[in-house]
Amino acid sequence: MGGLARICKMFGGLNATSNGKTVKWVYDYANDYPCTADEMPLGSERWKVSELAKLDFDAIDSWRRKRLVRNLSK
Repeated sequence: MGGLARICKMFGGLNATSNGKTVKWVYDYANDYPCTADEMPLGSERWKVSELAKLDFDAIDSWRRKRLVRNLSK
């Protein structure tokens, strides 16, 4: 895993600026690699799948899990 992937996985994302142009990188937890925010916009189906993959379902109780899945599926 390279530096960009490691930083994005640890913090969820990164803003990179070069020559006055800023690119936002986010981590796709479902596919296990970083991508630009344009490829995975907030609220998209890909984003929802990534958020579900990020969570460790064994660590949270079933009530919170059902509530979270119901909120993400809206």
